[in-house]
Amino acid sequence: MSDTGERNQKAAEVDGLLLTLANDRLQLLLPLAAVAEILEDAPLPAQAPTSQPWLHGWLSWRGREIPLLAYEGIAGGRPWGTRSASGLRSSTPSARRPARGFTGSRSGSCPDHCA
Repeated sequence: MSDTGERNQKAAEVDGLLLTLANDRLQLLLPLAAVAEILEDAPLPAQAPTSQPWLHGWLSWRGREIPLLAYEGIAGGRPWGTRSASGLRSSTPSARRPARGFTGSRSGSCPDHCA
């Protein structure tokens, strides 16, 4: 069997969301199973008093304060700043922060569903 044929047999379909970040130039693909909720028009959190480029602040979600991550900062770019907060999402619990359990991130628009 050809190498291409073997790869096609091993391919699996995974539902995901495509988030557009950083002035529409950076995209992040998330497995749909990692998304708990998509919030539209959520209030922007206060800027976190930290010099970490990957932490934008803290978001109040379902009675919890969750970290709002800036993937642009992780990628070496400039975080999104004060634009609208539509497209915020909360992912499934993280093993690194069991006390808080969830994280949020911002998308430039509502995410595209990728099947």
